[in-house]
Amino acid sequence: MNSAAGLRLSMLLAAAAACGKVNDMPPSVDGSISDGPPIDAVLGSQNNPARTCAELHVAGLPSAVYWLHDAKGDPPFQAYCEQDINGGGWAMVENSVRRADGATATFWQFTYADRLRQLGTLAVGQNYYNGSLYLIGTEYMDVFVDLQDKTAVAAVMTATGINPSTMQFTMPKLTVGDTSVYTNQFASGWSAQDFDGDADAAGNCSTMFSNVAQHYGGCWAYNLGSDADAPVLDGLVIERERSMRRNLPSGVAMRLT
Repeated sequence: MNSAAGLRLSMLLAAAAACGKVNDMPPSVDGSISDGPPIDAVLGSQNNPARTCAELHVAGLPSAVYWLHDAKGDPPFQAYCEQDINGGGWAMVENSVRRADGATATFWQFTYADRLRQLGTLAVGQNYYNGSLYLIGTEYMDVFVDLQDKTAVAAVMTATGINPSTMQFTMPKLTVGDTSVYTNQFASGWSAQDFDGDADAAGNCSTMFSNVAQHYGGCWAYNLGSDADAPVLDGLVIERERSMRRNLPSGVAMRLT
């Protein structure tokens, strides 16, 4: 049985330093000249992390998990790079996969304290969330996968940053795609079961929808594991024909530029 799924991808900020000649590299701690990663270190490996998924795409590397490093000089981190959809070069931020046992809703019921943490398994077939990537993302893409494994880009958005306390994006803008997805699941507020930061005045959208933590506007356009159709928890019934935007779990990707 195919799983209904979605992901959010993003373009991430590239490292500030460009590649240069050996004699242009900064000195090491002992005063010698640093010659960079080992000669045989593969681009995207822990010993030779790429600056962005886009750099890996230019190098002709396929969709997979790679090591990256950001512009702030933080330790290298792993990310799934999507290299086929919408030009490639996207890092996976969120991935929600429909499960028959209802485990998807349980996964997304994390609390405010976990908003910037990495949760789940870093793979396209697993539920995954890495809120820390929102701190370095510049461009975002929501992708839906229906029950027949057909993929569609729901919306592409940009933001100049994010407020880590409220999880609201700074200067969000829709580039192309569904206005409702952009307004309700990106450009508005964010809520968890113990934090009400959404734009709905009637109450906490998270507590209305199975304690799912995500960006909310008018409480519901699509949701991660829970929605307004009975049964509220997705994945508890046999697959049925549904509107993709309204009922499939979402996914998010971002591009590092």
